[in-house]
Amino acid sequence: MGKAVVDSVPALSAADEVVRRVEARIAITEVLDSLLRCLPREHQERPTGSPFMSIVDFEGSGLCDAADLVAEVARRVGATPDQARSLIRAVFAGLDQVSPGVAEYLLAQLNAGVLDLLTGEIHRGNG
Repeated sequence: MGKAVVDSVPALSAADEVVRRVEARIAITEVLDSLLRCLPREHQERPTGSPFMSIVDFEGSGLCDAADLVAEVARRVGATPDQARSLIRAVFAGLDQVSPGVAEYLLAQLNAGVLDLLTGEIHRGNG
């Protein structure tokens, strides 16, 4: 009955959509923050004028592997590892569409295991 009441009140349905969008933005930010922590230390300094790199303030530990990235995202967003893996891939795919230069920059810096996770391809090099 509760869901039927919420669905029948347009203002509550609209509020629910806003909550979903806010939750999605939080999840995206958590994925990006975790992904940036996987960059080598020398690439963690934010380039001047880069809106992407200024989204989050981070003190990353340097290269991480795919398992570390999945575990951190799962912990941060309260998801299972499979859900976190899907979320990471979806966020990266969106980033690649809206900012291919930033996506290419990340791909050039991340280790092979994280590249495999992001793209579903097998990469060699970068660790």
